[in-house]
Amino acid sequence: MDSGRFMQIGIYPNDIEKSKSLLRKIKPVSVIIMGNEFSNLEELKLLIKTINDLYTKEFKIKEPLLAVDQEGGNVARLREINYSPGNYLLGKFDNPKFTYYAGMATGYELKKLGFHWNLAPVLDVMNNSDNYIVMERSFGDNPAKVALHGYNFIQGLQKYGVSATSKHFPGHGSVMEDSHVTLPVDKRSWDSILNTMYPFIKSIEAGVKSIMMTHIVFRSFDTDYPVSLSKKWHTFLREDLNFKGVIISDSMDMKAIRNNYNPEEIAKLSFAAGADVIECVDPDLALDIYESLKKDLSDNSSRLRRIENLYIENASKIRPPPEVMEWISSRAPTWFKELKLDPNSIIQIFNLSPSKYMIPILERIANDLKSIGVNVILSQEEQTPSQIIFVGKNLHINGNYKKINELCKGKRCVYLSTGVPVDTGLLNEEIGYINSGGDKYENIKASIYSIIDFY
Repeated sequence: MDSGRFMQIGIYPNDIEKSKSLLRKIKPVSVIIMGNEFSNLEELKLLIKTINDLYTKEFKIKEPLLAVDQEGGNVARLREINYSPGNYLLGKFDNPKFTYYAGMATGYELKKLGFHWNLAPVLDVMNNSDNYIVMERSFGDNPAKVALHGYNFIQGLQKYGVSATSKHFPGHGSVMEDSHVTLPVDKRSWDSILNTMYPFIKSIEAGVKSIMMTHIVFRSFDTDYPVSLSKKWHTFLREDLNFKGVIISDSMDMKAIRNNYNPEEIAKLSFAAGADVIECVDPDLALDIYESLKKDLSDNSSRLRRIENLYIENASKIRPPPEVMEWISSRAPTWFKELKLDPNSIIQIFNLSPSKYMIPILERIANDLKSIGVNVILSQEEQTPSQIIFVGKNLHINGNYKKINELCKGKRCVYLSTGVPVDTGLLNEEIGYINSGGDKYENIKASIYSIIDFY
C-alpha cells in the first residue's frame, strides 16, 4: 500500500513542474494550498485543475482531497473569495446564526473552487493573552461559547460539502509558546485541560469529520510525547471520546517537531500513535517522511474508510447571500477610547502590521477616502500631518505602543486594533482606541469611517 495515501502535503510555490514531480512520487491523499502558490483567483483555478488532472488522467485515481486553512480573519489563505471575518468577531457578536452563516459561506466558496477539506475551525480557548498564535483565531475565553460557535461553524461548513477540522486538540490556548517555533509544554491539571477540551467534545457531537492533533506536551497526561506523536492521546480521542472520524496531525515541519524528531521518528511515532493522515506542508520534509512511512505500513483498511468519508457528496447548492458577510464585518468597530478625527484636514494612515496582505487593503481604503475628498497619506514613516490613524495589533507583545506614544505627542491619534483588545492600557490617555474585530477590508474601512465620523 502506498504510504502517500496517509499524507497531506504542501507543494513548491511558483514551481509547478517540481510540484508535479513531487506528486508523482508521493501521490498524497491530500494536497494543502497555502496561498503562496498563486497570485490571483484565475491562477488558483488553473493550479487546482492541474493537480486534479494529474490524479484523474495520469494516475487514474480519484482527485486528491484538496485542503486549505480557511479559518477567516487573519488566517484566510484565499482572500479573493467571500470569507469569514474571523472567530474573535463572531464570538464577540455571540450570535450562533452568524457563525452558522460564516460556515455556510465558507463551505460554498471552497466547494465551488473544488476544495474538499477545510482545516478549520480553531476551537482553542483563549486563556492566555500572551499566546499570539491563538488570540483572534479563537471564539473567546469561555469554553461554552467556543463550543457553541464551533458547533455552528462546523455544521454550516459541512452542509456545503466541505469537511471541517477541529483544531488544535486538546487545546493550544493555555501556553505562551508558539509550536511553529518551539515545543510548548502545558503544565495545567487534568481538570483544567478537560475544561478547555469541551469545545472539541461538542464538535464530535456536531459530526466534525476530522480533528487535528497539536504539537504540545501536556504533562498531566503524557510527559513523554507531544499530542501529535502520543499514543495515549490518540487512544483517548478514539476510545474515551468515541471519535470515529479522521485524526490528522498538525504540520510536521513546525519546529516543535522537526527540531526534536527526525523524519523516521515522525513517521513511526505518529502512525503508531494512531494518526490517519500526517500533514507536512514542507515538500522536502514530506518526501523524507513518505520514505520512512513505507516501512511502517500494515493493514490500514479502517484508516482508508475514515479518509474516504472526507469526500462529502451531498452538498447544498443554494448560495448563501454574500452581502450578509459584508454586513457582519461592517458592524464590527468597537470604541474603547473614542476620538474623532477631522476629515477636512490631512490624515496619515500609519501601517504597523507585518502582514503583506494589509498593504493592498489599506491602499484600497486610502483610494476610497480620496475618492470622497478626504486627504489621506498612507505611509509607514513619520509625516507632517497632525492627525494619524495607526493600524496594527498586539501592542503588548510587539512593543509598538512606545512608537505610537512618542509620535502622538502634540497630535490627534487613534489606534485601530485588528486583533484582540487586550493592550488598551498601554497607550497614552489622549490617544483614541478602536477595535475593528478583524483585518478584512470591510472591518478596517468601517473602523476608519467611524474615526472620521462617517459611520
